[in-house]
Amino acid sequence: MKQARILLVEDEFIIARNIQRDVTDLGYQVCGIAATGEEAIKLAAEAKPDLILMDVMLAGQMDGIEAANQIGLQYAIPIIYLTAFADKEVLDRAKQTSSFGYLIKPCEQRELHAGIEMALYKSEMEAQLRKSEERFRMVANFTYDWEFWVGTDGQLIYISPSCERITGYSSEEFLADPGLFTRIAHPDDLKPLKDHINQERVLGPTEIVHRIVAKDGSVKWISHCCQSVFSSTGAWLGRRGSNRDISRRKEMEEELLKSKKFEATGILAGGIAHDFNNLLTVIQGNIELAQEESPPGSLAAEFLKEARRACNHAKGLTQKFITVSAGGMPVKATESINGLIQDAVLSLAGSSARAEYLLPKGLWPVEIDAAQVRHALHNLLENAAEAMPGGGVIRITAENIETAEDDVTIKPPLPAGRYVMISVDDQGVGISEENINRIFDPYFSTKDRGSQKGMGLGLTIVYSIVRKHDGYIRVSSTRGLGTRVSVYLPVLHKENGVMPLHSTPVVEE
Repeated sequence: MKQARILLVEDEFIIARNIQRDVTDLGYQVCGIAATGEEAIKLAAEAKPDLILMDVMLAGQMDGIEAANQIGLQYAIPIIYLTAFADKEVLDRAKQTSSFGYLIKPCEQRELHAGIEMALYKSEMEAQLRKSEERFRMVANFTYDWEFWVGTDGQLIYISPSCERITGYSSEEFLADPGLFTRIAHPDDLKPLKDHINQERVLGPTEIVHRIVAKDGSVKWISHCCQSVFSSTGAWLGRRGSNRDISRRKEMEEELLKSKKFEATGILAGGIAHDFNNLLTVIQGNIELAQEESPPGSLAAEFLKEARRACNHAKGLTQKFITVSAGGMPVKATESINGLIQDAVLSLAGSSARAEYLLPKGLWPVEIDAAQVRHALHNLLENAAEAMPGGGVIRITAENIETAEDDVTIKPPLPAGRYVMISVDDQGVGISEENINRIFDPYFSTKDRGSQKGMGLGLTIVYSIVRKHDGYIRVSSTRGLGTRVSVYLPVLHKENGVMPLHSTPVVEE
């Protein structure tokens, strides 16, 4: 068994020697003797004893209680006070230093032995408890999820620091403000969240998915799971749980759902285009035969001419359906993005909108179907112009970007890689949150049905073309300020005609 090392602090020489003899006889090692408080602090730092026997009244400006207080601020060393005085004032001061014992001098050897053993045992138990608490607190504090424990009175007992990364609010703010958790809940999810919280003493884990509004105003999806906790005797201790930020998963699910929905729409569009084309062929053939039988300049000839013109428009619609469908795959070649953007801007001629663009040199090369991408850009610009019936500025920019797997600045996140990003910004009224995920749906529009603008497949075709180029499209909008649509086209690498990851970008003159 390890021999305990004891520091003795006593300013009376004879008493110090007597105590040293008793301590040694009891099987302990005296690692030092100090006569003043200052000397005691120095020896405690140097010797790191297992226990200190501290006289309360010491020579010099610092008494034993003050010396014990200074030592306790730096080291977890148990201290037993030795004194010939036992008045209330001294006892009250001694209590504040969390001492491990208080012996009245002179004391019997057996009393000294009992006091030392109890202090050493208590110190060992407290050290084990501190290690256990530190271990579990380390696990809780460094968990990725936002952990919490709510007591029986509804007050937070513990909340992990991860809450600040997710919500923007620190654990101290949550502990000081018990109502903060429900106040940051999204208004549409507040009632179901409160109903969930009010289900007290539910044995099994219960889960709810809801949204919160973070400190910076961003909306995040949270997977909230909790269950009741009980003591070893069965007493209810409240609820323990965790909150996980699943915003990225939700964004990816929405993107997958959009892709699946678009795939189904494409299959439907392809079928309609095929059948519609067959019907148009018959209709147009009969119109042409009827025109041959109709006298030129007759009323019937005029009607047939209009019918044939309508058939030609219908053919254009059929071609749009083919673009949306699994058909209409791009015929790719390396093209200049700058040139395509400049060509697309020409489509704004005669519009009340004015285009400004920033097209830097050195854009990475992309492999695209120039006609399809030009068509997509034309539709984007046309849509931006229609969003500003009173006129305004459309800004078109392009830049090289490189994304990593953990890049959260783009929502929904993109696969890691290199892209040329083309952004179209308008100064329109913006798109509401409930509509922004529907703008690529066929024939979806917020305009009045009496309008002939923006009621067709324009943005649906944009989405289809971009996805067929293995690209991505992201939309952000602020009501009253405008909308930004960003198209990400993957760059070409040398192995397939694409540039290696760290090569110098191609400079376009």
